[in-house]
Amino acid sequence: LFRSGIGMARHATLAERVATMRAAGHDIELLRDVAVMSNVIRTADIAISSAGRTLYELAHMGVPAIVIRQNQRESRHAFASLDNGFLDLGLHDDVSTEQIRTAFTNLRDNAPLRKTLRERMLAIDLTTGRDRIVRMILDV
Repeated sequence: LFRSGIGMARHATLAERVATMRAAGHDIELLRDVAVMSNVIRTADIAISSAGRTLYELAHMGVPAIVIRQNQRESRHAFASLDNGFLDLGLHDDVSTEQIRTAFTNLRDNAPLRKTLRERMLAIDLTTGRDRIVRMILDV
């Protein structure tokens, strides 16, 4: 399952690749501009994501993920760490196809690793974030 946002410039190229993979017998789907991402995440065993807000949804739902950062700005996001259950490969310009393949294969074939990542994600309380931030502001 692939998801591309409405602003993805190379969507047509990705769509062609997905069509080729489907024709070769791979069970793969490309979704664009998903309205309710949690409905998609709910069905996933593994995710590949950038380091944006989707990581919080993945963590809340306990879906182990490989992170490939889209830009330098995302490099400042500390949430995408192994401690929080993510395999962070770094900035996309520095990540090879082989690194992605290796990370995916390792995650796919290593159930204990997936379980550990999932447990780390589910140990994070993401339900009280707003209250925690308000308390921090009021304490200043």
